[in-house]
Amino acid sequence: MFSFPSQINVTSHELTVTSFRLNFSYILWYKNIATFVLTIFIPLVLLAYWNCNTYAVIRRRRRLKLQRTLSAANRRRSTQVSTNATPGVAPNNANSLAPTQAQAQGSGSSAASPPHSTNNGARARAPSSATRAKEEEERNARVLFAIVIIFLICNFLRFELNLEECFSGKT
Repeated sequence: MFSFPSQINVTSHELTVTSFRLNFSYILWYKNIATFVLTIFIPLVLLAYWNCNTYAVIRRRRRLKLQRTLSAANRRRSTQVSTNATPGVAPNNANSLAPTQAQAQGSGSSAASPPHSTNNGARARAPSSATRAKEEEERNARVLFAIVIIFLICNFLRFELNLEECFSGKT
């Protein structure tokens, strides 16, 4: 049926290193400096820049949110003070602790509490909110810093091998 030829043609391929690949200038400038600049330095600078900007935006938003929260609490407190004003307190000076003549004559008690001291809950919550925001900011900073460190670790080994090749003269 089928007959095979007695001689079989075989083609073999061998990989060899060219003289250009062995050139010290090529190894130094292309394999080390150009790859370092393009794959390590520029990405690292961009990563650091974007991380710093992201962290700055996170801090700015936290501060704005805290300012809005505090100003809203102050508005509620001043609204509550003006609506809960006691008779005898001057209406244009609601935060004043000095009683008027009608208040001093009418009550007879010298230990009257000021009207703005009733809302201590907003003051107690503000530090815990600020503390939580600060902890979240620190956590975000650690994550951003960890990203940069992981980038450096992953690329350091490759760069070190390229340097070893450059200075040892081996390919």
